[in-house]
Amino acid sequence: MRRFFLLSPDNGDGGGSPPAAGVVAGGSLSESDAAELVRLRQEKADLGKLVKDRETRLAELEDENRRLKNPVPPAVAQKRSFLDGLAEFFPKVD
Repeated sequence: MRRFFLLSPDNGDGGGSPPAAGVVAGGSLSESDAAELVRLRQEKADLGKLVKDRETRLAELEDENRRLKNPVPPAVAQKRSFLDGLAEFFPKVD
């Protein structure tokens, strides 16, 4: 008959207790309360990232809007006169 070893769910880094277990061991909360607390902390972290991404996108759109409303004028090319073109064929003699 074969025997199988049950493996630990942690990743083997030595301190592999789940976050909820740490809260239960250090406080007066039940395991379900601790799991809810960990879930809420994770949601808070996710919302913080979403807010940061939204603010970054808003700043990018404001920059784009400003760039489109106030375009940089192209460099003014100096007009050449008809006589400037003739100088190529008839050099000026001093």
